[in-house]
Amino acid sequence: MRKSRLRRVRAAPLEVVWVNMAVTPEKALRLPRCPHCNAADPYLGLKTNFVEHDSQGNEKTWGIYVCGRCAGVVSAHWKAKGSFQSFPKLQQAVASSDIPERPRAFIQEAMGEDKPHSTCLLLASALDAMLKEKGLVTGSLFRRIQQATEGDAPLFTKSMAEWAHDIRLDANDHRHADPNAPLATMADARRLLEFTTMIAELLYVLPARVERGRAAAPVTEHATTLSR
Repeated sequence: MRKSRLRRVRAAPLEVVWVNMAVTPEKALRLPRCPHCNAADPYLGLKTNFVEHDSQGNEKTWGIYVCGRCAGVVSAHWKAKGSFQSFPKLQQAVASSDIPERPRAFIQEAMGEDKPHSTCLLLASALDAMLKEKGLVTGSLFRRIQQATEGDAPLFTKSMAEWAHDIRLDANDHRHADPNAPLATMADARRLLEFTTMIAELLYVLPARVERGRAAAPVTEHATTLSR
């Protein structure tokens, strides 16, 4: 006689029941990163599991997992042993190819980093590299940010310069181990990543898109008249 595969689950606090499951969810979900906090090799422990049926009567086994670092919840539909589909989807962000190679490499590494201090330093390096790509190569980072706001065609608006100084100062706090500065959190790192990618968008990505759009647009009689 074929032996049933039973799985113990918690139905309610202090109550344990047994359900018959075609597929047994694993006790830990193996993902390269947490889809919530981006921690590498996270421990996603099984909290509960259950079976549901779709409108066609097909059985689906689900496991609910919690990240040991951020307490984010991940659900997984187990199709077979070792085969699952998890939600939310793990998406790897990719820095635009319109950004020059050196700053793009720093931004890309920061996107995959799960340590806030390392992220802050990488983003300051990306900012430094972007300014050098634009010809601002001498002086301190502070001075070059100021230079980016000067002249008839400044690279930075006042708000962009404030973003840049935020990136610079957060990196300085960790580079010099300022005892009075609070330790960075992943929320801080995500905020600085947003600032840095926005600066890269404004300096490189949007101008490149405009140029591609102009190149792809048909030449009209009106455009020809304007160029005369």
